[in-house]
Amino acid sequence: MDDSTPVVGLTVNWVPNDEPSRALYGNWRFFLNSSYSDLVERAGAQPVAILPSDPGALGAFFDRLDLVILTGGGDPDPALYGRRANGARSPERERPLWEMAVYREAISRRIPVLGICLGMQVMAMERGRALVQDIPRSGVEHEGTVEHPLEHEVRISSGSRLYAALGPGAVVASFHHQAVESAPDSFSVSARAADGVIEAMEGDDGLSTGVQWHPERDSTGLPILRLLLEGRPGR
Repeated sequence: MDDSTPVVGLTVNWVPNDEPSRALYGNWRFFLNSSYSDLVERAGAQPVAILPSDPGALGAFFDRLDLVILTGGGDPDPALYGRRANGARSPERERPLWEMAVYREAISRRIPVLGICLGMQVMAMERGRALVQDIPRSGVEHEGTVEHPLEHEVRISSGSRLYAALGPGAVVASFHHQAVESAPDSFSVSARAADGVIEAMEGDDGLSTGVQWHPERDSTGLPILRLLLEGRPGR
């Protein structure tokens, strides 16, 4: 890799080790599906994992990154956005808390961030917004609530970064039963599903882009990454 190759940092999944294993292996196992790194490489960039540690102590590492991707994962603990559990499944606390810190650190360093599924929800929670914990319970019949990846259409707002990358609409791979309840202040909704569920949002800072679908599993990933990497500040 030469100095001109963009470097993309990817957060990882956390899985707790069982009690007998912890003494030998620690509390957690970290992993990531290769579809994420494959997408980054197809975009002409170098993928690197961001392993859990103090984000504030990663100064030199963050300074080398051209983009941070907050990857997909499980349901966050509703207490993180001030709600009681009402549909969240096996909610997680440690990872979403850490990723909120990663997001803050990246934005403070003017590094663009792409939030995918859980990653978009992390962005919303960090900015004080709540989640719809279970879309069927909310009374919305949403295609993404089934228990397997499902393609559906999204409508994209004109003038958004996603519109520049994808045009007025796209067929996306969706795998979620939760969604962002409302866009945070200084964010705009940039895509919705046909039923109105928020499928993407963008920060007015020009750095924050969140998509509720999984672009690493469909045709939208490459144009999104190329746009974000070409438009990264200071490069």
